[in-house]
Amino acid sequence: MHLIGLLLVLIVVVALVRAGASQGPTSAVEPVPTRGTFTPGSVTPGSVTPGSVAPGSVAVGAVTIGTVAPVAILPKDCPTGYACAGYRVTCPGVSRPEIAFTAQRGPAGTPRGMAVLFSGDFGQDWWAQEAGSTAFLERLRSAGFVVVQLRWETGWSISAPGEDAGTGHLACRPASMIRWIHDHRFVPLQIPARPVGEWGFCITGNSGGASQVSYALSFYGLDTILDGVFPTSGPPQAAQDKGCLRRQGQAAYFYGSNAPMIDLAHGFASGGPCERSNATFLARWLAESVDTGGTDFVHPATRLHFIHSDVDNPVVPHALDYIARLRAAQTPFLTEQVIPGMPHRIQLSASGLNVLFNAFVASTRAK
Repeated sequence: MHLIGLLLVLIVVVALVRAGASQGPTSAVEPVPTRGTFTPGSVTPGSVTPGSVAPGSVAVGAVTIGTVAPVAILPKDCPTGYACAGYRVTCPGVSRPEIAFTAQRGPAGTPRGMAVLFSGDFGQDWWAQEAGSTAFLERLRSAGFVVVQLRWETGWSISAPGEDAGTGHLACRPASMIRWIHDHRFVPLQIPARPVGEWGFCITGNSGGASQVSYALSFYGLDTILDGVFPTSGPPQAAQDKGCLRRQGQAAYFYGSNAPMIDLAHGFASGGPCERSNATFLARWLAESVDTGGTDFVHPATRLHFIHSDVDNPVVPHALDYIARLRAAQTPFLTEQVIPGMPHRIQLSASGLNVLFNAFVASTRAK
C-alpha cells in the first residue's frame, strides 16, 4: 500500500478508537485493518550484518498453541473450485479471538502431500490472486498435493487497541491453524511416511506470510509435524529492533512507512514506538522477533527453503538475520535461494514460482 493510503486508514482507526472511548469503558472498538506492504528497494552489498544478536541472548515469555473452533461464518470470496470454512482462533494471553478462513481443494490424483499457503501483510487475502499463482496451485495439485489457502478476517498480527501483545504472541493464531489443519485435514489422509523432508505436510508464506510460517518453527515448535517450510520474501518480522530504531549503519533494515504495521501488534493505531523509533521499546521488539525471541532453531526433520530477491529492502536484511540464526544453530536441512530481480510478491514471478514448486517436490525428484 502507498504511504498515503496507509495513513488514511490509520486516521480512521484513531477516530474509531476515540469514538469508542467516548462511549464509556465497556465499548469494544475493533481496529480497522490496513493492507500495507513492505515496499521493495535495493540491497546494498555489504550493508547488512545478519545475526548480530548472540544466540540465546533474548527469549520471549512462554507461548503456547491456542484453540480452534469451527464457526458458521464463511468467506464471501471463496475461490472457484475450492471448499471454504471458517474458524475462531483463541490464543492464551491475547484478548481478541480472530477468524480464519480456509479454502481447500484436493489433488488431481492420489494424495501425496498437503500444501498450506499464507498470504502477505496481515494475511487478509488468499495466497493466489493472479492467473500465474492460480496456475501454480494447479501444478501442485497435479503433483499430488492437497492445496489449502488460509486467510484472516481482520489480520493475524493486529492486536486489540491498547493491548501490547506483539507479533510473537499473535503468531499463535497461524500456529494454531497449522496444528489444526495437520491434525484434522492432513492426518486423516493417511499418507505413508516418507524420508525426512519429502512431501508430507508442507507450508509456505510470502512476506508477512513468511513470518507466519517462521514463527511456527522458532516460537511454537511445530517442526515436529512439518516436513517442509518455504518462506518467500521474508520473514520481515525478524530483527524488528533494526527496522524500528533506525540506527546508523542499519539503513537497509528500516521499516520506514511500514513501521505502523509493527505498532499494530502492540495496540497502537498511530504514533507507536516503531513509528517514533522509541528506544525504550527495545526489549519488546527483541522478545517478539522471529530470530531473537524464539527458542527453537534446530529442526532435525524439517526441510527449510528460503526464496527471496536481491533487490527487496527492507525484507531481505530481516530474512538474512533469521537465516543466520538457523545456520548458527546448525539446523541440517537449510537452503537459501536468491532470484535476481524477483518482485516482492513471488506470485508475480514465473521464475520465483518455478523455484517454489521445485522446493515442494525437490526431494522426491532427487530419488
